[in-house]
Amino acid sequence: MRRSEHRGDGGFTLLEVLVVLAILSIIAGSLTPMVTRQVERARERRVTEDLAAIASALEDYFFENARFPADLSDATFVSAFASGSLRDPWGQAYTYEKNKTGLSVTIGTFGSPAVRRKDPVQERVVTSSRVGRIRTRQRLETIQVALNRFLQGGGVLSGDWTGADRAALGLGGELDDDGWGRPFRSDALTSSVTSQGFDGKSGTADDMGF
Repeated sequence: MRRSEHRGDGGFTLLEVLVVLAILSIIAGSLTPMVTRQVERARERRVTEDLAAIASALEDYFFENARFPADLSDATFVSAFASGSLRDPWGQAYTYEKNKTGLSVTIGTFGSPAVRRKDPVQERVVTSSRVGRIRTRQRLETIQVALNRFLQGGGVLSGDWTGADRAALGLGGELDDDGWGRPFRSDALTSSVTSQGFDGKSGTADDMGF
């Protein structure tokens, strides 16, 4: 009897081998897209985590400096504030763009450089509104204590905060500006000190002071 008609020796025919290879090829072909999707989802999750960490670091930087860094490679920002990765999962630096006022920045990534996209895969806007208010409130609390003491002692504000009033209250130059880096305003008529708030305009809802 010919070998092709008898498999008592436990071997496989060429046809059986080809069938097995075809099945394996089909399985591999169906698994590849699934694995690719899982990899991309993992990368997207990491981007979300990275952007959250960078946003937090940028807020901390603004709180201390009343401005955002020029870019994400700023030496002070990298050494003292950044704790997470500043490069995306595809090895590219995260994008960074300031708005015209300098009070907010947009960070993000376009994903794989092999895929030329017009729009970012993910973006996050970081504004100085919250941290600016916190820093302004802290400074105003210090100013208010000194101002109350000054007024009780018979002092009178001149209306020139950075030129005379701040020094008259015995306060240092670090209290010249509010949390957005703008000079406080003092008013001789109302004996008040105010900040123009996030929008930098007097008489609007976000003004802060007493």
